[in-house]
Amino acid sequence: VVEVRTNVQADPLIGNVIAERYKILSLIGRGGMGVVYKAEHVRIGKLLAIKLLAGELARDKDTVKRFKREAEMASKLSHPNTVQIFDFGRADNLMYLVMEYVSGRDFAWIIQHEGPLAFARAARIGAQVCASLSEAHSYGVIHRDLKPENVMVAETRSQPDFVKVLDFGLAKLRDQDGGITRAGSIVGTPYYMAPEHIRGDRVDGRTDIYSIGAML
Repeated sequence: VVEVRTNVQADPLIGNVIAERYKILSLIGRGGMGVVYKAEHVRIGKLLAIKLLAGELARDKDTVKRFKREAEMASKLSHPNTVQIFDFGRADNLMYLVMEYVSGRDFAWIIQHEGPLAFARAARIGAQVCASLSEAHSYGVIHRDLKPENVMVAETRSQPDFVKVLDFGLAKLRDQDGGITRAGSIVGTPYYMAPEHIRGDRVDGRTDIYSIGAML
């Protein structure tokens, strides 16, 4: 998860230790289901990203259920191009999800500051997104909100533009309901949503493939 530096007032959670092992270091960003922080495991010193679902959301049974489902589904995924989930639970009235910390830029930033991209580079990034989704779809997990902001691009010693797909928080198993969640609301980002998703029809892996095409 990329760290986004913003000018905000002092966050009371920074410096606190969650679940007796995750020390909050700095704010990374805010999403639809919670706030994401850069954290450190106090015993082994490993840097992590931790998503917290607090306040009214943490007390809402439907939201908590959805948050747990995110963790349970995403923890099954182990592909190198998928952000890994390490831990989740509740502590001090906070629901938390601990995941891999990725130092890099999201694809949206790259498109905005470096685009339009050469075909070879766009194809290299797109192929890695496809690889991540291939594993997810084999488990029956549909991302349902693929967009440039959910594709992290990092530089490694062996590979430029190494991709990590994040935020499977909107994922659903195929045998559950279709594209409508929480009192009939449709969850996703309109610019990248397939027509069946917008209509509220049942979605499957092809819905994610449409989003990849829109993103590219």
